[in-house]
This record gives sequence, C-alpha cells and structure tokens, in this order.
Amino acid sequence: MHALSGVRILEPGQLVAAPFASTLLADFGAEVIKTELPGAGDPARHMAPMTEDGRSIWWKTVSRNKKSVTLDLRQAEGQALFKRLVQEVDVVVENFRPGVMDAWGLGWEELRAINPRLIMARQSGYGQDGPRSRNPAYGMMVEAYGGMTVNNRYADTPPVVTGLCDYIAGLFIAKSIMIALYHRDVHGGPGQLIDNAAAENALRIAGDPALTAIQLGVPHGRRPPAAYPSWPDGALRAPGLFATRDGKYVNLHSGTPGTKIWENFVRGIGRPDFLDEAPYPRGSQARQERGREIERCVRDFFASHTRDEITAFAEAHAVTIAPVQDMDDVMRDPQFAARGVLVEVDDAELGPLTMVGPVPRFSETPGEIRHAGPPLGAHNAEIYQGLLGLSEAELASLKLKKVI
Repeated sequence: MHALSGVRILEPGQLVAAPFASTLLADFGAEVIKTELPGAGDPARHMAPMTEDGRSIWWKTVSRNKKSVTLDLRQAEGQALFKRLVQEVDVVVENFRPGVMDAWGLGWEELRAINPRLIMARQSGYGQDGPRSRNPAYGMMVEAYGGMTVNNRYADTPPVVTGLCDYIAGLFIAKSIMIALYHRDVHGGPGQLIDNAAAENALRIAGDPALTAIQLGVPHGRRPPAAYPSWPDGALRAPGLFATRDGKYVNLHSGTPGTKIWENFVRGIGRPDFLDEAPYPRGSQARQERGREIERCVRDFFASHTRDEITAFAEAHAVTIAPVQDMDDVMRDPQFAARGVLVEVDDAELGPLTMVGPVPRFSETPGEIRHAGPPLGAHNAEIYQGLLGLSEAELASLKLKKVI
C-alpha cells in the first residue's frame, strides 16, 4: 500500500510542468493515466538525451510510474472517450494553452458536470484569464516574466535563465492537488478547479526579496561579492562563488546574524582583523574600500587551493562552503550514495537506467519507481477494456479511425 493508492489521475498534459506534477504523485502510489496523440505521443518522447537509435532517456524518467493510452482529443469520439475516463478519475491535470480544451468541449464546466467530485488542475504560462492568458509560453519565458531571472545575476553581468520554472510549477501543481484532495475527502468539500500560472510561481519564488527591496527603496537583484560591504545584516563579508586552483568552483556562505561562520572563516585564513569594523563607518568610502579588500583576499585564498583542499578546510573550521558539483561529481558523491538517492531501474526497452529516486524520504510510506516511462499506448487494453469495458471490436474500430 502506497500513500496515494486509490488516487487516480488523468493526464492529457505534455512536456514538463503538468506531467512533472503527476510524476511526483505517481512516485507515491497515485495511478496516472497519460493520454497521448496516436502515432506521435508526448513531445517529451523525442527530447534529449537520446540513445544512439533515437529513443529518449529523459522520457523514461519524466514519465515513470505512468500508464500510457493513445487518444486524439481533437476528434469527437476521442472527446467522448475522454469524458468517460473523467467519470472514473479523481483528478485531471492539463497544460494546453488556455481555451484549447474548452474548444474541444472538455473545459471545466463540462467536466465537472460529468464528475462533481473532479479536481481539475490547469497549468499555463500566465493563467486562464488576463491579457496575456492566450499567449504561448514556455518555462524560461515565464521565469523571466515573473521576475525570477533578473535576480539570478551579478551586477555587472546579464541575467541568467535557470530553466527550472517548469519544475517549480510542477511542484506548485502537485501541492495544490493534494490540498484540493484533502479539502474534498477530509472536509467533505466538492471538487474544484486549480488555475496555476507558471509566471506567478516564478513571482512567488522571486517576489519576497525583490518586493521588500522595492518597498524600502533600495536596489534589488544579486550583486558580486565585491559589492558586499553590507551583507545581509550590514556586516563586512564576502560570500559568493569562487574559483579554486584546479579550475573548479565552491560556494561560500558567510552565515546569518548570530552565527560564527564568518568569524570561523576569517580566523581560519589568518585574517581575524576582518572582524574589526569600527574604523569603517557605514556609508563611508573607507568601508567600500575595506569591502573590496576583503573580497580580493577571499578570492585569492580560494584561488590558491584546490576544491578538495577547500572542502577539508571547511570541515576543519566549521565553515559553510559547498563544492559546485557537476553530475559526474553527484554520481560519485558519498552523501547521495549513503542515502540511496540514485536508484537503478530496469527497463524492458533500454535496460538498466539510473534515476533520482522519489524524494523526500517517508518512514512509513516511501515512494517507489515501479517502472520507467512506458511505450506509447502500452496500457490501451488495460484502460479501455479493463476500466471502461470496451470490446475488442470497439477498440479495433477506434484504432482504425485513429482515435486511439
């Protein structure tokens, strides 16, 4: 028994945000029925990294634990079949451009009339209404639009797109579905519509520090370490990313008010004088110059040691420094290995695959990867015959007409 056993999700979503949300829930036992266009499937099936014979490894991860059925929602018979599926599920998760499903007769009003207990999660770039609602949108676009990208920069460099907004949106959707299920099943409430806009998710992540800065009338956005004569409690510190002697990088966090991390660091590098701020009044030119001196010294310290030496230094002096790891580093990392984060999944098509396991860890109802992303239409018979009771003849007719 898994934590979400008994929850059934219908997912006509594509690519990343909505499918990622249902994958998170599938990891913990939800039954996810993914509908895909006959012949083509979800575009995620064709995204890199690919095997030499053109099969997507990414698909195998992003669609793990799901059941695949083919269904053309553009056809009247496909729409009718979708409505029959809606009668059997708890949740519908979709991320078509606003208006598309409504044009197919599969909007919220139509679906809740069929199933009053239905929870429908609609994911879009800008939301289901508003002047930009019908605009095409991808994760990196709405990340920029929502104010997240501009904060991911140094003062003298252009903003950098993280590419994480689709996944952040997926987290918001998964959370929202669980809230709606709790309200329905515990409080006895009805089903409801969830309208999630990725741009608003980006704003929720980036908005707190930025809006606070705006209301205080001070500049916002990241600054390079040299511009930190005031961090974050007004102290002279130099946190940030630093290059090491072996061409790698580490991240130094100078601690929060009330901690001794910065004191431990400067004593460890032999510069306890950096703790004396009295000769450098706030707002003075002397303080600005002292800040730049501290930053140069810190940068030189890191540049004169390898990443491994810095890691040992951090442990010896109780300083918060983390190596910037690439995926090769992650695969060998003893912390991840000790917690079993990376798991091997045997796939009938591609053989053994390494994936990040379900997180977080639950003591009583842990997540599980039951199988990798399935072949297109692999569960047509199970769902259409086993769940809906269609006959072999009906299934063959639908296939001939390319409805499934």
